[in-house]
Parts: sequence; C-alpha cells; structure tokens
Amino acid sequence: MKAIASSCMIGTAILVFGTTAWASDDCAARTGERTLSAPEIRAKVEAQGFKVQRVEREHGCYEVKARDQSGKSVELKVSAVDGSLSEEHEDED
Repeated sequence: MKAIASSCMIGTAILVFGTTAWASDDCAARTGERTLSAPEIRAKVEAQGFKVQRVEREHGCYEVKARDQSGKSVELKVSAVDGSLSEEHEDED
C-alpha cells in the first residue's frame, strides 16, 4: 500500500512540475513546428522599429539586444515560432 501511495505522489509531482516548466516556456516551438532563423527574427524585430545589435538563441527562444526608437538599450525575448515579442526590458549592460 505504501508503494502505491509513493508512486501516486511521485507521478503527481512529475505532472505538476513538468507542466509548470513547459507552460513557462511560452516562446519555444512545440514538436514539429517550424522555427524562424536568426536573420528572420532580426527582420521582424527591425520592422517593429528596433535597431538590432545582437540575436542569440536561448532556451528555445531568441534573445535580442537592440535599441528602441528613443535610443534606449533594451533586451527582448522573442518567439522562435512567429517572431512576436514576449518580453521587453531595459538592458542593464
């Protein structure tokens, strides 16, 4: 009986924590989805008015260092699937 209870607790923990980690990675491609290349990401970000300095792939997403329209240095988290911005904050470098 204890073995069954332990197995259920482990299974529940895997389900809860595994789902949480997957849900937090909101800009990564799901299995089988086409992802954009770094030059495609650069073009999409520049089309939104940013002056791109660097594009890097990180954890299934793109991290883009750029300057916004006012010249402020920003760091963007960009979807690898469609190039949409999922996060933007001032660059601290």
